[in-house]
Amino acid sequence: MFICSITGKEATEPVVSTKSGHIYEKRIILKTLAENGGECPFTKVAMDPSTDLVTIKTPLTNNQDSSNNQMTDEDDDTTNFGNINARNLATTSIPGMLQQFQNEWDTLMVEQFTLKQHLDQVRSELAHALYQHDAACRVIARLLKEKEQLQANAVSHPDQMKDDVMGMTKSIIQNMSQAAAKLYESRKKRRISSEIKSAAQVKELKHTSNHLLHGSAFPTSIAIRESDAAPLSLTGGSDGRLSLFNLKQQVVTATLTGHRKSINAVGFHPDMDILLSASNDNSARIWTSNENGEYASYYTLKHQAPVTGLTVQVTGDYFVTSSSDNSWSFFDMGTGAKIISTSSNESLDSVQFHPDGLILGTGTGAGNLLLWDVKSQSQVASLEAHKGSCHGLSFSENGYLVATCGADQTVRVYDLRALKKRDGSESVVSMTKNDVVNDVSFDNSGMYLAMSAGNVVDIYQTKQWNQLTSLTAQEGSVTALGWGKNAHAIAVASEDRGLHLYHN
Repeated sequence: MFICSITGKEATEPVVSTKSGHIYEKRIILKTLAENGGECPFTKVAMDPSTDLVTIKTPLTNNQDSSNNQMTDEDDDTTNFGNINARNLATTSIPGMLQQFQNEWDTLMVEQFTLKQHLDQVRSELAHALYQHDAACRVIARLLKEKEQLQANAVSHPDQMKDDVMGMTKSIIQNMSQAAAKLYESRKKRRISSEIKSAAQVKELKHTSNHLLHGSAFPTSIAIRESDAAPLSLTGGSDGRLSLFNLKQQVVTATLTGHRKSINAVGFHPDMDILLSASNDNSARIWTSNENGEYASYYTLKHQAPVTGLTVQVTGDYFVTSSSDNSWSFFDMGTGAKIISTSSNESLDSVQFHPDGLILGTGTGAGNLLLWDVKSQSQVASLEAHKGSCHGLSFSENGYLVATCGADQTVRVYDLRALKKRDGSESVVSMTKNDVVNDVSFDNSGMYLAMSAGNVVDIYQTKQWNQLTSLTAQEGSVTALGWGKNAHAIAVASEDRGLHLYHN
C-alpha cells in the first residue's frame, strides 16, 4: 500500500518523484503541477511529469497487464469492443457522475494541502510577531521602571542629578606629584636632541600640501600626534565635526560626528587611542575606537556655556576643560567623572597644563593670564597679558616660559622663574602684529615659537627672539597651528577651509 504525500490517502495509481522521493496519486500530482506551473509542491523545484515521475508497479497492475496480454493473444484476429465506454453526458450517467465526484475530490485534496501549507506559514509568522510584541512590552516596562526610579532620585537628590563632583583625593594628588617629580628629574638630565631642526632648516619650511577636511566648513582647532608609523592630526571644524588625518599617507582615517556647534579645541591621549573635543554646544566629548577602528563618543561632559578649551594632564589619567561660564573642570579620563570644578571671576577662553602637570594656565576674556595650583585649586598668579581676549597660551617644554596671544594683536612671553621676584609684572618679550593673533605654540623642544596673525604664521627662535620665517600660503585667517616632532613640520588650520602642511 502506497500513501499519497498530498492527500494522505492510499494511491490507486502511485507514482514516485525521482527528484524528491515523494509518492503521489498520479492524477493528483498532474493536476498540482498544472496549477503550480510545473513546480514540486514540497521542494518548489521544477518537475517534468514525463521524466521525473515513475509509475510504481503493484500486484494489481501486474495482473491487469497479464490479463490484457492474454486477451490480445486469444482475440488476435477479432476486435474487442467490450471495453469501449458509451459516450454519455457526465451528469446523466453513473460512471460520469463518479468521475466528476472523483475530480472534485481530487481538487478538494489539493486545496486542502495548499491550505495546510498556508496555515503552517501563518502560524510561524504569528508566533514570531507575538515573540516580538512580548519582547517590546518587556523593554517598555523596564524603561518605564527606570524612568520612575530616575524621577524619584531627582526629587530626593536634585543636586546629584545636576552635577556630581568627586573632589580631589589624596591618591589623585599623589599620582600627579609622583609624575611631576619624575619629569623634573628627567628634565635636569635632558640633552637637546640632535634630530631637532636647526634655525637654518626651520627657515626653509616650505608649503607642501593643502587638504580640505571639512567640506564647506573650515578647521577651527588642531592637535598633532607624532609617531614613526602613523603621524596623525586631529582637526575640529566649524561644522561640529572632527577629522582624523594620517599625515604620512595624507588620507582621512576617520570622521567623527556628535557635536552640534563649532569645535573650539581638540586633543589626543598621550598613549592610548582616545580623542577629546570641546565645542560651542556647551559640551566636551571623549572618543574611543573599537576593534574595527570606528570611533564613538562614550562620555559627554557638560558646562553651562560654550567649552572654550581642553588640555590633558601629563599622566594621561586626567584632563581639564575651560568654559565661558567662568569655570574650569578637572575630569577623570577613564570614567568621565568630574573631580573638581573651580570658578573664576572672568570667562575663560583658553587653557593649558604646565609640563609638570601641577600648574594650570587659563586665558580670560578680559585678557588676563591666570595661573592655578591644581592640587589646591587656588589661584597663584594673575598677569594682565592683553587688553582684549586672551585667545591662546603655550608653555615651553622645560616649563620656564609661557606665551600668550590676544585680540589686541600682541604676543607676550613670561618667564615663570621671575614671578616671585617681579610679581609677574614684566614679560620677557612682547611682539606686536598687524592682525588679531588667534594661536601661539612652542615646539616640543622649546627652541621655536610659532604664532598666527591674520593669514600669516610667524616663527621665532627663542632666547634670541629673532624672527626666522613667515608662512603665507593660506588665504584665510589662521585659526590654529601645531608643530611636528623636532620642528620638522608645522600644520596650519585656516578659514580658507584648508589644512596647510609645511615641511623642511
